[in-house]
Amino acid sequence: MASGMGTSNQDIAGGSRIKEEPRSSRPLLDTIDGLTAQFTTHASAAEIRYTPERFIGEGLAMVKHLKAHIDQLEIGNGVSKETWLEEIKSLERQRGPRTMIAVYGATGSGKSSVINALLDDTIVPTSGMRACTAVVTEIGYHSRKSVAAEVTFLSVEQWKAELAILLDDLRDEDGRVKHSVDLSSESGTAWHKVHSVYPELTLDSLAGMTVDEVLQLGSEIVHRLGTVKRIEAKNSKDFSKRISKFIESRDDSAQGDKDKGVESGDDRPALWPLIRQVKVWCSSPVLSTGAILVDVPGVADANVARSNIAKEYMKNSDCIWIVAPIIRAVDDKVAKDLLGHAFKTQLMSKFTDVGSAITFVATKCDDISSSEIIRALQLKDDPVLQKIEADLGELQSETRKWKSKMTAAEKTLKRVGGELKRMRAAINKHQEHVQALIDGNLQTWSAKFGQSRVKRKKPDDEVDDTLKRRKTTPDPCDSQMSLFDTDLNHSAFDPGDSPIATPSPSDAESSSDSEPDDLDLLNDDDDSRSELLLTIDEVMARLQEKSAELKDAGERQNEAIRLKKDAADMISALDKRRSEAQREKSAICSLKRSNASRSTLKRDFRAGLKEFDDKTAERLDPSNFDPAANLRDYASIDLPVFTLSSRDYIRLTKQVKGDGDPVCFSKVEDTGVPALREWCHTLTIQARENSARSFRSHMRVFAASIKSCLDNVGTISEMDRKALRERWETARVPRYKMLRISSPSSDDSDDGYGTSVSVRLEMELQGVVDENAQRMKTVFRSKLGKKCQDSAEEAANSAIKTYDAFADSMHWRTFRATLRRDGAWNRDLNEELVAPMTTPIASSWARIFKTNFFSSFTTKATETIEKLFDDFEASCPAALRDKARSQCQASFQEAMDALKKIVSAGRHELSRGQKAASRRLVPQVREQMTKGYKDALAVTGRGSVAIQKAIIRDFIEANEDSLFRSGADLILNSLDTIAVSVGGGMKSKLQGLGHRVEANLSTLWVDLGARKGLAGECAQAIESIDKIVVQLDLWEQADEIRSSATQTQE
Repeated sequence: MASGMGTSNQDIAGGSRIKEEPRSSRPLLDTIDGLTAQFTTHASAAEIRYTPERFIGEGLAMVKHLKAHIDQLEIGNGVSKETWLEEIKSLERQRGPRTMIAVYGATGSGKSSVINALLDDTIVPTSGMRACTAVVTEIGYHSRKSVAAEVTFLSVEQWKAELAILLDDLRDEDGRVKHSVDLSSESGTAWHKVHSVYPELTLDSLAGMTVDEVLQLGSEIVHRLGTVKRIEAKNSKDFSKRISKFIESRDDSAQGDKDKGVESGDDRPALWPLIRQVKVWCSSPVLSTGAILVDVPGVADANVARSNIAKEYMKNSDCIWIVAPIIRAVDDKVAKDLLGHAFKTQLMSKFTDVGSAITFVATKCDDISSSEIIRALQLKDDPVLQKIEADLGELQSETRKWKSKMTAAEKTLKRVGGELKRMRAAINKHQEHVQALIDGNLQTWSAKFGQSRVKRKKPDDEVDDTLKRRKTTPDPCDSQMSLFDTDLNHSAFDPGDSPIATPSPSDAESSSDSEPDDLDLLNDDDDSRSELLLTIDEVMARLQEKSAELKDAGERQNEAIRLKKDAADMISALDKRRSEAQREKSAICSLKRSNASRSTLKRDFRAGLKEFDDKTAERLDPSNFDPAANLRDYASIDLPVFTLSSRDYIRLTKQVKGDGDPVCFSKVEDTGVPALREWCHTLTIQARENSARSFRSHMRVFAASIKSCLDNVGTISEMDRKALRERWETARVPRYKMLRISSPSSDDSDDGYGTSVSVRLEMELQGVVDENAQRMKTVFRSKLGKKCQDSAEEAANSAIKTYDAFADSMHWRTFRATLRRDGAWNRDLNEELVAPMTTPIASSWARIFKTNFFSSFTTKATETIEKLFDDFEASCPAALRDKARSQCQASFQEAMDALKKIVSAGRHELSRGQKAASRRLVPQVREQMTKGYKDALAVTGRGSVAIQKAIIRDFIEANEDSLFRSGADLILNSLDTIAVSVGGGMKSKLQGLGHRVEANLSTLWVDLGARKGLAGECAQAIESIDKIVVQLDLWEQADEIRSSATQTQE
């Protein structure tokens, strides 16, 4: 499933995305005929910061260095060199292990946001309004900065099959296409898909159309089918734009408006219903250690191919993440159902520790009501929360105080503004009075101010006239007043603060109704007539007095403005502090809720396991069932639970621009994303460690083998070489002859070929493999044979009851949709029918596949190899036995290393085979039920659903023997197939082992030559090998130091 996610050696070397430490150690440089090979040497293990990826990177450099030496060697008949170079290729093909993580959750669970937060980039489309990801999306690592993808489309046959189902979903009980559909029903889902691909279609036009006729509507659609679209973009922003049209599910909610004549958005065909799956590669550090995230949208899909892919990912994944919003996680039936489904899937198909294979991710932790959490968790007396509440109270009190100060400042501004208005009017009057005295036109001035009661001007007109006069009339006080006005006009306050600058209509109206205007105020002066007698000096004195009063009022206005600004700034600061305190309160409540939810989910998971085990035990042996007995240590099962706020993480890290500030958390670590990211690396660590250690062991054995061979150059006589060659060398024979010799039933062991090292070793080890496969068959039959037969009988006896419960619980439309999909839609009838059979088998199945089927093989294979080397050593002349013993020891280590790989291949085949076997039962039942489904669907018209249900019931009753008892035979035959496959996988790894062992031993009988310079080349290669072995030892020590430190911390 993940075969397309391979990484290059360069990816592995830099895969950990960890900054390289300064290299204080001396690089080893060797130049051989112009070839330079390099790797880093260290003086001690303390210098090395060990990670599996760092070691593999250095190890590959060592392999390159070793290859440079081997390329220069010309020894004997070239068999050893050819074998060595093949082994070099094997080492160079080292790949980092991959850990498949299926991320599963219902629509709206925040699954895509979780993935984007983990990736630290927006790769998967998200939406707050609708479901976005409509297809399985696999996300893996590559070292390039770009983001790449492969989009695989359905074949023509697959799309035609889906269209047939969708068209059936759109027909009513009488078989006619509906004129309207409920968007939440099966028919609504079908219409959404069909109309997305063919937007020009209407329900009326669809009536009577066949699948082929619909297919002909879009040539572009047909051309897409069966193809693979490759996309690569320089960054995630460009990638999102290019990929969204393939995997994003557009909402058809606008369709209702379109039917009413309203313009809709995009009438281009949507492609997501046509897509089989999507694979994405990016350089996100969270994936650099081998994790592959698979966004699984669900398994209830009308398309069989796409639905099967989702199911396969669920079953073949190394880990399953269940994602659900925390606000519903504890009581959410969906979350519990997913946990139950994931558990059963893992238990039946993994034989691993389900507690570590399943992870629960609770999302949307920023969605919180603090008061509800405090009440629900009884946090009223929590000292931290009490302090925050006290701080919030003080902040609220301070805010009220400063708001009072702001109100007082605003009142002062309003009062001073009125004073300023009256003062400016008086100053204007005095200025005109002075001008009138200068011009000798006192009568005009007197008429203006003396008759104002007879004809009142509007304030706006008066101001305009005043401004005109001031523009045209010289004023001896202009310089003084201009300076004063400049100071006043440029005071540091908002014009809106002054009631003069921005009078509101209501203020103006109120003023005209309740107060006299400026001229009225002046004319009310009792001394107005006596002003006519004032001299210029007396008027100037009054003008200066008013100017001083105006300046004082201006200063009081500026002070009020300053006080208002200070109050506004303080209120803003207090609001910010209150917001931060409230956020801290929300964060604490959220974390408290997370802890409580985590405990509840762990407890529920353990209870679910107990319930599952009890049901199985009671079904198997009702008379001896004891509910108080525990079949396993439930207290030790610790479901990993992570609580996340992806949105706050994205806001804190500014991953998306314009998304605002975080609403709950202020610290990135409190969002839970860094912890889940670290968990990704933790899930891969065991596979990475094993891979690195296996690589290190392989290198050490290979280097020692080469050194042992080179040590023999020029040290053995021709007579001794000839004796060994005649006894142990494999003759060059045709391939077909070698295959016949390799067969255990072959009678050619005495024809001169069967006595050689290579043929003898491979023949005898193949016999050990065959014995092991037969032993597996025996164990399978003895442990599962009777249980399968008993469980099949149980399933047959309960089949009718199971079906009746299934049919009675379902709406007729859903029932028909289920029939159209061969029994599998939102629920799978086939799976429910076989559940009474698979449930009792599951526990035994898991226990059996935990059996070490390879210990006996390893023991016998080791004995076989030791016997061969003993015989070889015994056949050597006395003078050669020390060399032979040394060479056999080196070859033995290589053979043991090969045995580990052979066993690993066997385990891989066992895992793959048992997963395939565990999945064969439901498809067989579905296949046998197909005729019943088709017969039922052939019935249409009024009352057809009741007839359909009866047809299925009768079919099950008539065929229960073949449905289930043949299923038991299928499982047992599948187990036999597993044993054969395991043997075949081990034999494939055996090929070449005999040849490699013989190539190592052949240095004792092959004439390696006496070419000038050969001894020096061998000595130089041996020196480099010794240095490589020293470095391998240091890396191993560094690994042990790191492991010890980790255990101490834990």
